[in-house]
Order: sequence, then C-alpha cells, then structure tokens
Amino acid sequence: MATTGAISFTDPAVQRCPFPAYAALRRQGPVYWDAASDAWIVIGYDEVRAVALDPATYSSVTGRLL
Repeated sequence: MATTGAISFTDPAVQRCPFPAYAALRRQGPVYWDAASDAWIVIGYDEVRAVALDPATYSSVTGRLL
C-alpha cells in the first residue's frame, strides 16, 4: 500500500480528466490512501473483486457524519 501524495481525486483537474491519474496509480500499485479525500483507492481487477466480495472486511460505513 502507498500514499498517493501527488494525486488527489479532490483536485478539480483530476476530476475533469481522471485517466492520467488512473494510469499513474496503476503503475504504483493496487491500493492507496488518499488523505485529501480521506479514502482508500483500490485499482486492479483482483483487488477490486476481493473487496467487492468481502463486505464484512471492507465497508464504506465509517460511523462518521459528513
């Protein structure tokens, strides 16, 4: 796992065209913590599938009110 640092999906430029960010994340590895958006980013078929099939371990429920 890595921290993105330079890539944030809260950046308006990345939101307009996310494809270069996706490519950079794929080159770096399958799982990232994006501190700016306070979220994990999972890229890669096997990793996304593992997360999707295991809701007991991986959940978007945080108990926090936004």
